[in-house]
Amino acid sequence: MLHDDLLTSDKEKARAKAEIRRFFTRLAIFAALCWVLFGLVFGLAVVPGNTMAPRLCAGDLVLFSRMDRGSAAGQVAVYRQDGTLHLGRIAARGGDTVTVTDSGALLINGSAVAEPDITTPTRPVEGGPDYPLTLADGELFVLCDLRTAGADSRLYGAIPQSAVLGTALAALRRDNL
Repeated sequence: MLHDDLLTSDKEKARAKAEIRRFFTRLAIFAALCWVLFGLVFGLAVVPGNTMAPRLCAGDLVLFSRMDRGSAAGQVAVYRQDGTLHLGRIAARGGDTVTVTDSGALLINGSAVAEPDITTPTRPVEGGPDYPLTLADGELFVLCDLRTAGADSRLYGAIPQSAVLGTALAALRRDNL
């Protein structure tokens, strides 16, 4: 009888060890999957300031796709400039000619851009590029939504498309946390 109890105890210990191994294996697979999803496919960024207000505010969490690095005007791009994370709306791409007038108009390829959601004028920034500015292939012209605040292509010129980490898919408002 004592012998049967020892065998049962050994079997239970073996089952417990096997269950612990399975748990850690599943945990490692889950961690690897999260790394692939959020390291290669998706990214998360905290909006650094109110330069994209009112749509995106400081502290909002943005889910972005690393697979799309800015291919269409109007997309919100997450990019690095001078080592700092920025968000900006793509206004023009390689081959386009951009003009920002003193009266606050944005012209792309000679046509005025209608931006009904933008409430502040798009004026040139002192020390920025000279207009008209023709973008080379692989360059983007990005603008903040709040045109009176923040740094964008009006200050530092076109950005290389390689600086874009991805384009925004969704945002979680900080006041909903």
